[in-house]
Amino acid sequence: MLTVDARRLWSSLMELARIGATAKGGVRRLALSEEDRLGRDCFVGWCRDAGLAVDARGTVGFMAVQPNSRNVVPGEVRMSVDLRSAKQPTLDAMVDELRRCIAAVQDACRVEVGLQEVVSFAAMVFVPCEGGISHNELESARPEHLAAGCDVLLHAVLRRAGASGA
Repeated sequence: MLTVDARRLWSSLMELARIGATAKGGVRRLALSEEDRLGRDCFVGWCRDAGLAVDARGTVGFMAVQPNSRNVVPGEVRMSVDLRSAKQPTLDAMVDELRRCIAAVQDACRVEVGLQEVVSFAAMVFVPCEGGISHNELESARPEHLAAGCDVLLHAVLRRAGASGA
């Protein structure tokens, strides 16, 4: 059973809230700002202090809240969670922890949580882009760089398939 030390959780939240604190008691940590970096560094420090290796990533890629209105407790939230690690044991541990957290939320909040798992394996091949711009409409890569990236991908697939000469 997962348990949460409420005082420790509150203390951690208040410590994090000091980063980017506003005069009126709110918090403002804009993406890619110094406060954003400090907040992430704080969290990574807590992970390392707990003996965790930070060799994986978890993100929420999509969230839809109904009703989507201020000061209203939503009746439904749909979201996607993307967990990534090159190490299968790390990924398995992340999935297990997510399941434990979902169960704890269900028990503590008396809510129903439907979990639909979709597992896919992905890799990315990066090629040099003009001006370092990537994942953007302005991205521009030279044909020979794209050909080299395709060659890397082809040989990785052939090697994975066990093809000879890959």
